[in-house]
Amino acid sequence: MKTKHILTFLAGIILCITAWGQAQVNVTITTKKDKLADFPMKTMKVVLTGNGFMDQPLREAVKNTWSISPFEFCTMDEFNSLKTSQDFYFMLVVRTQNRKEAEPGVSFIQILKGGHEDIGDMLEVVSMPLCPSAMTSGLEAAFMPAILDIMQVYIDTSLINGFKSIQSVMRKLSDIKGKTVVFASDDISPKVSEQFREKYFTGNVTVCDAEDAAEAMFSGRTDTVVGYSVAPAIPGKGSECWLMLFDAYTHDLYYFKKYKTSDTAGFTRKDLSDIISASR
Repeated sequence: MKTKHILTFLAGIILCITAWGQAQVNVTITTKKDKLADFPMKTMKVVLTGNGFMDQPLREAVKNTWSISPFEFCTMDEFNSLKTSQDFYFMLVVRTQNRKEAEPGVSFIQILKGGHEDIGDMLEVVSMPLCPSAMTSGLEAAFMPAILDIMQVYIDTSLINGFKSIQSVMRKLSDIKGKTVVFASDDISPKVSEQFREKYFTGNVTVCDAEDAAEAMFSGRTDTVVGYSVAPAIPGKGSECWLMLFDAYTHDLYYFKKYKTSDTAGFTRKDLSDIISASR
């Protein structure tokens, strides 16, 4: 091959490589942050369940806390007619159940972007555990405003910094030092021994019934953090339990943990030790 032809051939290869490199550079990667950038401008439809015991506190919590996007309430029928539209976001109470569980599992508050017929295909903005699906204790109404506030903080932060886990907007557990710590007795695992309870549930650590724990959240008691446990009413093999610790006044989240259980649920000895130690 003549020198001129060789140089022409090499020049062609270089041009192809350069063009390929430029094509790679020009590829746009659409992140979750990009896909959800319109969230503050779009209306969020809050889908009512048809159950007054759930819908009333949900209405009140949304009205009193939601501020980062416009919202409207709608029925399930309206949701079904609008869900394929990308003009709306939707807040729903969604039941989940592990395939191995005999009873319904846990209900979550989810926020999804419309655009698909199947909920499972919709882009999830954020999801947090709310209460057992099979039965409600009343505590979910007390914690709903705090849960919605954390969801707002998470969305607001994620639209700037990118979508990570809920833990990305948690406060440090050590920040509860000096605060009163409140646990509903039903939210403590039955496996926690009486000896542990007698030794550590003293001073600034209070164990009470569900009504008193709810009152602390409803009243926004200052310098107080309240534990909240969410698990199936009857845990079974593969069941999941979520543990949370909220500031009753600011709604800051200090603790968020999930673990699997087969029989009991609630704050374990390890969780309680870490929280109590941080508070003292």
